[in-house]
Amino acid sequence: MNRRAPRTARRGFRRTFVCWISWVACGWAQQAAPAPTGLEEMSFEELANVTVTTVSKREERLFLVPAAVSVVTGMQIDESGIETIPEALRLAAGTAVARVNSREWGVSVRGFNAQYANKLLVLIDGRSIYTPLFGGTYWSMQSQPMEEVAQIEVVRGPGATVWGANAVNGVINVVTASAQDKPGSRVSATAGTEGWRGFARQAYGLKDGWASRYYVEHRELESTRALNGSEVRDDWRKTQAGFRADRKLAGKTELTLQGDLFQGEGGLTQPVVDMSAPGLGRIDTATGLHVRGFNLRGRVQASDNAGDGWFVQFWADHARREETLICETRTTWDLEMQRNLAHGIHQWTLGGGLRTSRDRTEGFLRPAFDPEDATLNLFSAFVQDEVTIGEAFRLTLGARLENHTYSDWELQPGARLLWKVSDRQVVWTAVSRAVRNPTRFDRGLRLDAAALPAGALGPGFPATLIRWQGSEGFRAETAVAGEAGWRMQPRPGLTIDAAAFLQDYGDGLEAVAGATFLPETFQGTDYLVWRWDLINRRPTTAYGGEFSFQYEPTARTRISGGYSFVRIEADGPAGGVNSNAVEVSTPRHTAFLDARVGLGRLWAIGAALRYFSGSGALPIPAVLSPELRVSWEPKPGLVLLLSEDNLADPQRPEIDSRTGQPISQIERRIALRISWQR
Repeated sequence: MNRRAPRTARRGFRRTFVCWISWVACGWAQQAAPAPTGLEEMSFEELANVTVTTVSKREERLFLVPAAVSVVTGMQIDESGIETIPEALRLAAGTAVARVNSREWGVSVRGFNAQYANKLLVLIDGRSIYTPLFGGTYWSMQSQPMEEVAQIEVVRGPGATVWGANAVNGVINVVTASAQDKPGSRVSATAGTEGWRGFARQAYGLKDGWASRYYVEHRELESTRALNGSEVRDDWRKTQAGFRADRKLAGKTELTLQGDLFQGEGGLTQPVVDMSAPGLGRIDTATGLHVRGFNLRGRVQASDNAGDGWFVQFWADHARREETLICETRTTWDLEMQRNLAHGIHQWTLGGGLRTSRDRTEGFLRPAFDPEDATLNLFSAFVQDEVTIGEAFRLTLGARLENHTYSDWELQPGARLLWKVSDRQVVWTAVSRAVRNPTRFDRGLRLDAAALPAGALGPGFPATLIRWQGSEGFRAETAVAGEAGWRMQPRPGLTIDAAAFLQDYGDGLEAVAGATFLPETFQGTDYLVWRWDLINRRPTTAYGGEFSFQYEPTARTRISGGYSFVRIEADGPAGGVNSNAVEVSTPRHTAFLDARVGLGRLWAIGAALRYFSGSGALPIPAVLSPELRVSWEPKPGLVLLLSEDNLADPQRPEIDSRTGQPISQIERRIALRISWQR
């Protein structure tokens, strides 16, 4: 297998990027686009009436949603110079975000944070990017240019009644803007201490009501340093291009076509067992990481003001990821349909879908999956009824039924009640059940974790190999959650939101020592294989709360902030190795304060202060991180933004590595972005 992407392919992508910038420049010379519209010019008073679709898969006013929801707008993203989805999620209360290294992140909601957090469903325009290989998200692979984002909707708490399995602790939906809402052209370039990035976009209004836009993005990141000062070799280079086309048909019917393709490569430091010299030590390899893939999405939808509507969506995703331990090629197809019906005091929502995901894996240096190839199918159907009771109450009852290749039929019901105390105050409560489907990791992993020399386990014991082994009997993890929240607007321009939760998890993943030793021979040396099985054994409880506010005292001054507390208690019996890691995986306290003030017509200054308490088994110390941003707009459409992050520390770790990789120190970052649009 070719483990190194051809240089010609890399040069081709870079030439494409240069050509695209030139093409955009030509587009400017030919046409001038209207001024930006939509969320980017809304005040926070107007944002109090913004709508979200992630809670029920239909448009709802955010203030009246009976769930804990945060929205990060395109305006906030653009003003802050944010260039990745995890960075934007730092502006959402109740979301734990920690940078693993130059390109990977740990993101979670209400606990269980890790590089591959497996209880959080992440979507881009409703397309799932949660991987069924191990559960979690490859943030470096599944990215989206921030200039294309209209808003990011974060639902804290289970969303399984509507979205199905794996929406256990929350749902993140990155919503890109329609082609009509991002007109004209834009070019931006960022250079700083950690690398550089370039972006170009060109939009057109076409015949027969079509509008389209096309973009290309290239990013290069430098390597980080480990705690001992050595290079982690996690440098990263990625090029991504895509398009979106929208058309309004007869009536209120809309058609969307969308797609992206990408290619990336970078260094990789990863520990593996040295079978030639048994011992507790491991060797690091830096043979590289290579990714490539594409996705396509089509959607037809219609709705009216009375609450009736429907949509049909189809998407396909193909990706290949090659690294030291495993090579994965995955193709996923998804078809989803939904019907909304308004009848008297009832607002019915009915839907269903079918998903097929086929993978092909190849293990190197001993790790493997059994079987190497697998096809996972998921069938789902759900119904939900929102009942209006008088003028003050709304009761929502729903249930989703799913069948997965690795689990039997699973019922995921939910009930929500909202009390509209007044036009400026609401109270809500909810109870629901969610499941996390087993992954290929849970069912078929075969990973050699350590080689122990003869006598390490006691006198007379031969050389021993420690192996993590998936279990064919691994079942879906379940969770039952209770929530309550309060939301109010005490005065124009100010919105306050608070929520509390208690969530019980049953049959969580635990690694336990196997009862037998199995003899095997490697390179002429006899080993006893001590198998540690992945099983359902650990019950866990999580509880806590979140508080957030948004305030706009003047037209050019905006302030937002939030605080969250989460505590996890794992109650598994002695003998496992995962319970303590789960309890300390997420900081108990996180908080942020973000402000922006306009200084006349040309200048604006922004500042932020972020805090998260210590976490991890090592542990990772608490962090207080101030940030500063200064922007200058010398002429309409041309903006220069200077930003500095991590002002308090020249370098620091942010998350405990549970993958065996070196812990990276995240350095202070200084960057200058130049953006030009018309």
